[in-house]
Amino acid sequence: MIQDGARRYLITQRRGSSHLAGMWEFPGGKREAGESLEDALRRELTEELSARFEVGERVETVRWEYPERTVVIHFYRCRHESGTIEPQESLLVFSDIESALSFSNSLTTDLFVIGGAQIYEAFLPHIEKWIITEVPLTVTGADAFMPKGYLDGFEVNETKSIGEDLIVKFYQR
Repeated sequence: MIQDGARRYLITQRRGSSHLAGMWEFPGGKREAGESLEDALRRELTEELSARFEVGERVETVRWEYPERTVVIHFYRCRHESGTIEPQESLLVFSDIESALSFSNSLTTDLFVIGGAQIYEAFLPHIEKWIITEVPLTVTGADAFMPKGYLDGFEVNETKSIGEDLIVKFYQR
């Protein structure tokens, strides 16, 4: 996750020939044989964005099952080190909530917002559905704490175990 000083996240659009073409995602990609996760992310970011990035702490790991395949996604905090970011695919950065919400109106899918308590509070009036990964309290460095009562008015309508003591709960307003 590449975030600038204004707390904006950089996302890219998947190519027309790829799995889930046209969908928006955080930049990154597949690990090659013998590559560490951090080295793979550094290489992929350079290939996709033509700049160099520092790969920091791992923030989250998510396992997602699509009908045609299962993927495991590792999220890391990253920092732009050098070079001009020139995306090889489409690039979109939102500078405010209104822009993100306006963009979401043109989507045929859900808009996923990733963040902690500050992001939650900003988007709360607009959230109709939550997908929350519950992590054990022993996860070092995880932004796992949210404001008291943040799920008031929401009900669980699905629960999935994704391994490693992680549980995903789907809430609806």
